[in-house]
Amino acid sequence: VRQWVVVMEPVNPIDDFLVTRGTVQSGVVLRRYLPSSDYPGADPWPTAVDIRGSHGTERTTGARSEGDVVTTVTTWWITSKTPDDPILERPTLNSKIEACGKVWLILDVGPNPRNAKLFRCECQLSTGG
Repeated sequence: VRQWVVVMEPVNPIDDFLVTRGTVQSGVVLRRYLPSSDYPGADPWPTAVDIRGSHGTERTTGARSEGDVVTTVTTWWITSKTPDDPILERPTLNSKIEACGKVWLILDVGPNPRNAKLFRCECQLSTGG
């Protein structure tokens, strides 16, 4: 009788999820939107949280002729920076993701597939920062 010993490496499902959807970005920041601070002279995005994230293809639409408004959108998957970090709260709409010199405005947050640890955000490139 032969016995086989199978050694399996530990798997982090969130790492797998992020990596299979593109390169995990370093230096990704979530700026939470506070509606109560959205008035002239105030900063409605005062809180910055370091996160991990990956985004899909950037899709640009609306460029038909000179002067047209162009919209660039993508899907971001975001999570806490490390497994030891506090669980990331669901981002509020109009929060921002900053990465690689670009600012993405969150327009929709999809269902949370991994128990408050991973979020799918539909975002639009913010030209005004």
